[in-house]
Amino acid sequence: MIKFEINIQALLAMLHIAAKDDIRYYLNGIFITTEYEGFVRYVATNGHLMGVYRDKIMTEEKPAATNLIINRDVLKSVKLQKYTNYGTLTIEDAVVEGEIKKPRKCTLEYAGMSIGFVEVDGKFPDYMRVLPVTASGETAQFNTALLMNFVKVGEVFLGKKKEVVPYVAHNGKETSAVMIPGLPDFIGAIMPFRIDSIGIPAWIRKEAAEISLAATRKWLADLELKPEIYGDMITENKAKVQVLEAVLTIANAELCA
Repeated sequence: MIKFEINIQALLAMLHIAAKDDIRYYLNGIFITTEYEGFVRYVATNGHLMGVYRDKIMTEEKPAATNLIINRDVLKSVKLQKYTNYGTLTIEDAVVEGEIKKPRKCTLEYAGMSIGFVEVDGKFPDYMRVLPVTASGETAQFNTALLMNFVKVGEVFLGKKKEVVPYVAHNGKETSAVMIPGLPDFIGAIMPFRIDSIGIPAWIRKEAAEISLAATRKWLADLELKPEIYGDMITENKAKVQVLEAVLTIANAELCA
C-alpha cells in the first residue's frame, strides 16, 4: 500500500488541460507520478496542449515511486476548501489474477470526504518527450481557445482576482513552452496550428499606402527646398516613396484581379 498527501488544488487546476470524453480514455484524467524524489507531479494533456505541475512533498516520509491516472469523473464532487489544499491518496497493492494485473483500488480523502475509485488501466504518454527545452523565437500561430485553458489553470492556483497572462516561448512549427507568471513549478506545452500565409487585405493596403504616399511626397517636396541641409532625409524619403508606390501597384492589381 502507498499513501501520500495529494494537492487537490493541482488536481482541479490540471483538469482544465485534461481531455474530455476522448476516445483515448487514458487522457481523460490526471496522471500522477512520485518517481521524482521529493516531488509529486501532476500531468494532463488533451492531445493539443499539455501541462506539468510539480509539488514538493512536505512530509518526512516519502512515498514509494508510483504512477497512476485518476479519471476526471472521480473529481466531479470535489470542491476546493479555503482552509487546506491537501488531501490523502491511498493506493492499494495490485491484485494479480493468473497473468493479469488488475488496476489498483484507490481512496481519495479530502475535507471529510472519502472517494473510492480504481486507477485508469492505461498508459499515459511519455510527457517528458513532448515538453520543449528550447525556443527558437520564430513566431507561430496558436488557437486562442486552447491558450485560455492555461489562464484557467492560473486562476485555480492564483485566484480569479489576479490577472493571469500566460507567456508562450515561440518555437516556430515545433511545440512551444508556456509559462504562467507566479507559478514557477508549472510548465505547459502547446502545438501551433499550421495555416497558409495570410497577408494584409489589399483594400487596406491600398488606402494606407495612398495616405502615406501623399504625406511622404508633401514632406519630400518641403525637404527638396533645402537639399544642402536635408540631403540624407531626401534620399530616405525617395526610397520610401518607391516602396509605397510598389505596395500601391500590387494592391491595385489584386483588387482588379
